[in-house]
Amino acid sequence: MGPDCNGLPINITGIVQDINGEPIINAKIRVSAMGYDQDLDLEFVSDNSGYFAYSGDQRIFMFACDYLIFDVSASSFKDKSVTYSLYGDYTEDQLSTTNTNLIDIAITLERSA
Repeated sequence: MGPDCNGLPINITGIVQDINGEPIINAKIRVSAMGYDQDLDLEFVSDNSGYFAYSGDQRIFMFACDYLIFDVSASSFKDKSVTYSLYGDYTEDQLSTTNTNLIDIAITLERSA
C-alpha cells in the first residue's frame, strides 16, 4: 500500500509574517483537513517571533492525498486561507509512514486598509 492509502504522521510548524518579512505576533492559526480525514482541527497562536508549532502529546496523522487548510487571522491584517499538500514538499518516495513528516509553512499577511 502506498503512502496515499496510509495515515502519515505529521508535525506542524510555521511562521506568520507581513509582506516585509516582519513577524506577526498573536496571529490565530486554525488548521483543518480537507479530504478523507475530516477530523483534524488544531488551533495555534504565533509567538513573539511569529512562530507556531504543534506541541501536543498525541501524534497527528493525515493522508498524503489530503490537503490541510490554514485559516489565519491577526489584528490589523487581512484574514488569509492557505491550502497545503504534502506533495508540494515531498515526493511519494520521501513520505514516511513510520517517521514524522514535517510540515513547515510560512504564511504572509497583508495589512488591512
